[in-house]
Amino acid sequence: TNVDGVFEYYCVVSFSSGGCSTVTSSTITIVIMPDPTIDTQPLANDTICYGGTIATPLTVSYTAGTGVGNITYQWYDGVFPIGTVGTGTGANTDSYTPITDILGIGSYYYYAIISFDGNDCQDAISDSAQIVIIPDPIVTSPCNIPDTVCQTSTGAPSAFLPLTTTATGGIGTYNYQWWVNDGSGFVMATGPDATTASYTPPSNVVGTFDYFCVVSQNPTSANCSVNTDTCTLVVNPAPIVNTPPQNDSLCVDGIIPDLYVIPTGPGIITYEWFRVETLGDVSVATTATYSPATNVDGVFEYYCVVSFSS
Repeated sequence: TNVDGVFEYYCVVSFSSGGCSTVTSSTITIVIMPDPTIDTQPLANDTICYGGTIATPLTVSYTAGTGVGNITYQWYDGVFPIGTVGTGTGANTDSYTPITDILGIGSYYYYAIISFDGNDCQDAISDSAQIVIIPDPIVTSPCNIPDTVCQTSTGAPSAFLPLTTTATGGIGTYNYQWWVNDGSGFVMATGPDATTASYTPPSNVVGTFDYFCVVSQNPTSANCSVNTDTCTLVVNPAPIVNTPPQNDSLCVDGIIPDLYVIPTGPGIITYEWFRVETLGDVSVATTATYSPATNVDGVFEYYCVVSFSS
């Protein structure tokens, strides 16, 4: 039985007396199958991030026409011959997903043994599959821009600088999704740059907003994902400067009330008054009010530039 193949045997029976002729037995067929071999080996190696699971199960198959009897599969965690019986999904089938989401950073090995219960069939042992677990990607903080601006009109460019993060590590191409919370819960940010590494938040709505970015890599089962720091940005109401009616007519050296404006806006308010001149407007004061000279006749126009510190 040391050579596989199909063999037929029969027996010729002879009798020593009585004049009986010989008798030939029926043919007996013996089929000797090759020991089982593996024609589909498990994936040689795969890389996932900490807490992840392989996207495609480890798979084996035996070569048709090898082995005899009922087939069984058994996966092992470790390296042959000292592996331990696998506890993942499909440990007794041809496809196996090992438990990896509880493992630490490092390399892990798995193999399968295919067995037949036929007479003296040797086991077939697969190659080892290596799964490497690496740390999640690392991202830089995007919270390095001025965090407070004044409201802009709808359609105008944002007053914010872009929030930008840089990713390193992990495995594969980086995917980005920015999230925003206006106080009612986080939702996906919208806009053409909300799925890029650099996102410019809008500033046309007053309020306090939190932003962060989820940086991930495919496949999602590999769990290569990390969140950036959360940035809190504030949009203050747009400043308003109300100029009450103050046009006046008077004689030379007349007395008029000081000129003034009524500003509304955030932070420290500063003022600079200008007199309109043909060759260029002239700065005349940096106080909240201004008392124009009246010792020369003529028509004079004044205005105030109001600045807000935040």
